[in-house]
Amino acid sequence: MERICLDKINHFVLSKQHLAATTKSDDVVQIVRDVAGLHATISTTPYLSLHARSPCFERTDLDKPLVKLFFLEKIGQDALDEVYASAQRLGKFIADQSPDQRVTRWFP
Repeated sequence: MERICLDKINHFVLSKQHLAATTKSDDVVQIVRDVAGLHATISTTPYLSLHARSPCFERTDLDKPLVKLFFLEKIGQDALDEVYASAQRLGKFIADQSPDQRVTRWFP
């Protein structure tokens, strides 16, 4: 049975986290995918984490994907708000109709 030395284990763990010198990358998005996201208790933590994992990391390397994600989230939230508002308007319209005006069947 082969013995695994502590140095190999440490290198394996550091490599999976892009912290070994041989596994550092310039692709910030791929780093985030590989380490399963970034944790932040304060706003500087993701920047420091990526700085340790990427030799050429610049602040804008993280800012650009975050801005894109924010706008996609905002568009999605605006669409959900519109659907909710439409449902409320439809519910109010139906509630305002007298019982004999309400549609009881959709098909003849």
